[in-house]
Amino acid sequence: MRSTKSSVKSRIGSACTVPVEHIAAARDNASRPARLALATNDRHGRDWNRSIALAAIKQSIRASLYRTGITPAIARLRRRTCVLMLHGVGGAELDADVFGEMVVYLKRHFRPLSLAALVAELDEPPLVARPAVVLTFDDGLANNVTVAYPILERHAVPAAFFVCPGLIDAGSWLWTHEVRARLAMLDEPTRRALAPELPTCGVGAIVQHLKELAPTARAHGIEAVRAATPAFTPSAAQRQACDLADWAQLALLDPALVTIGSHSSSHDIMIGMDEARLEREVVGSKARIETMLGRKVEHFCYPNGDFDAAADARVRATYASALSTRVGLVPPLAPDRHALPRLAVPDDVSSLALRMALA
Repeated sequence: MRSTKSSVKSRIGSACTVPVEHIAAARDNASRPARLALATNDRHGRDWNRSIALAAIKQSIRASLYRTGITPAIARLRRRTCVLMLHGVGGAELDADVFGEMVVYLKRHFRPLSLAALVAELDEPPLVARPAVVLTFDDGLANNVTVAYPILERHAVPAAFFVCPGLIDAGSWLWTHEVRARLAMLDEPTRRALAPELPTCGVGAIVQHLKELAPTARAHGIEAVRAATPAFTPSAAQRQACDLADWAQLALLDPALVTIGSHSSSHDIMIGMDEARLEREVVGSKARIETMLGRKVEHFCYPNGDFDAAADARVRATYASALSTRVGLVPPLAPDRHALPRLAVPDDVSSLALRMALA
């Protein structure tokens, strides 16, 4: 999906950067409406080039701070534990080689810990110079096993994979992945008919709208998208990005290296669920993973980072820790182990170094 957006942006960019002498020549022979259009094109071309130049300057600064060791040094001096949030590896979201560079960087400058070790340190912080870092992967994607795990294993860096047992059993995608892929098939009028109450009918806007609905209304909305896309068949690239790891793949992971946690049973947003649904999503997911993999499950990760008081209470009663999507480093004093903050991992090492330094 991202590569498609990038290609569209590239086409727009090339269309806007018309040589100045061509614009000037055309302007001399144009009618007033045409001259206005050419002027707009000229201005947009300059704006686009300015944006590209600014992005290049920012990336150059980030790279310099990383190469000179400034950003790693700042992060180490803060001595704050960082929990990193990742999703897919090996596709448009995060290149496998870049992920490998990140693992090397993290091992060189920080103390990679398992989630269990982090929770233990929250009670008795060690007197060590290097701050800890924990890698966490949401969604239980197959590429976490096939692409990320061999890299983690090669460098002996632990991580936590959070999976959705209900989706694994059903052989389904996360609903957000499925809905995005299906909506991308539809033209604008069809998308608008699906969500007439929204000011915009972009794919992201519709998905966000569904996230904000109550569980029953969200389920109806998802079914409406499915009904509008009966011919949907995932491409090979979509499957590489969105397929979930199955039980056989997860069973191959070394328990000493990879912690398996629950990401709920169905990856639904945990707001407004009744007691029976909470029981399935929180307690039932834990029991199912333990049954299928024969290992203890002690950690939870909230889908989309959202939860209400009822979900919070049930998770606290069931798990040793829980991860949120609240941005930040782990507080040094009395951190809430059931709402641990995280930093999302960007798509290059220098940006990661800067994010960890400034968080």
